[in-house]
Amino acid sequence: MKDNLKGFYRSSYFDSLTNTTKTIATTQFESTHARRAFPCLDEPNLKAKFHVTLGRLHKMTSLSNTVVRRTYPLDADYVLDEYEPTVTMSTYLLAFIVSEFGSTHEQGRDNFLLWGPKDRLTDLAYAAKIGPRILDHFEKVFSTRYPLRKMDMVAIPDFKSGAMENWGLVTYRDTAIYYGKKNFAESNR
Repeated sequence: MKDNLKGFYRSSYFDSLTNTTKTIATTQFESTHARRAFPCLDEPNLKAKFHVTLGRLHKMTSLSNTVVRRTYPLDADYVLDEYEPTVTMSTYLLAFIVSEFGSTHEQGRDNFLLWGPKDRLTDLAYAAKIGPRILDHFEKVFSTRYPLRKMDMVAIPDFKSGAMENWGLVTYRDTAIYYGKKNFAESNR
């Protein structure tokens, strides 16, 4: 895995809770970088349903566009997470992440999670509060229910764009989603 912010790439962040640098694996497939991760016809006008299975260490979490259908133990250290098939979509909307991130959510909204480094979860509290309300608002405005079973929003430490609207797994440059009394971008006020 490369750290060039394209395809399925490696990223890292400093975890102040453990005083260590942690590595994550994440994706950026727009516009034609899915082909860096798996063989595909990586063109926006060609669409498919994706069946994602991700291997990870027990201590890590994997995320993708849909919910985990099953987790299979491989050995003492590793498991496989098998996800429900996605909706029919372009490859650039597919996403997956393997990390030691933690999550937070507004009470009663277990299907709408905000993910990030465990020492920065308080900086995601505002997004956890306002995100579900915005989704509810647009459901009313467009008279259309959100079609997926979950929504995950993830703060990525060195994400190239401000955000990427992957179905069910929206990724953000961490400074674009963090909000708090300190350690946030002035432009996000």
